[in-house]
Amino acid sequence: MRLHVVFLPVVAMLAVAGCQTTKTDTEQAKAQGPSSQSERLIKLADDIHAQGDSGTAIALYQRAAAMPDAKPSAFVKAGEAYMRAGYPAEAARAYQAALAKAPNDGGAMLGLGSAMMETGDFDAGMRALAQAAPLVNTSSAYIRLGVAQTFAGQTGQAQTTFA
Repeated sequence: MRLHVVFLPVVAMLAVAGCQTTKTDTEQAKAQGPSSQSERLIKLADDIHAQGDSGTAIALYQRAAAMPDAKPSAFVKAGEAYMRAGYPAEAARAYQAALAKAPNDGGAMLGLGSAMMETGDFDAGMRALAQAAPLVNTSSAYIRLGVAQTFAGQTGQAQTTFA
């Protein structure tokens, strides 16, 4: 009989705690909204990349980009991962795929310009960076453009870009 007296309050407290946890998880899931399969893969790839496994992260970014519900940002993330891993040609292809879905995506255009510069296609890279800088409108975008212009010997244009 004493066991029932001791275990009954413990079981009741666990049941109440479980109900509150479930409610909180449900509310949190509703607040986040439904996420697509590609978005879940991107989140997983981001976490894996943060742990230092770029090969697995690249594979997950590719898989996310191949999904029918993939947004251009999936291709941009894949391109960024390729660039960090030292594969600018693959990065350029990923950025081009993003631009095929969203031609005015400044992040994709900026990444494409950087990837093209890295592969040695300076003219196309500078054109892409020149288009991307006003779209993105950040100091780092203009710095990339100015550095590219400097390396191409266009110091006058670079000074204007940096100003």
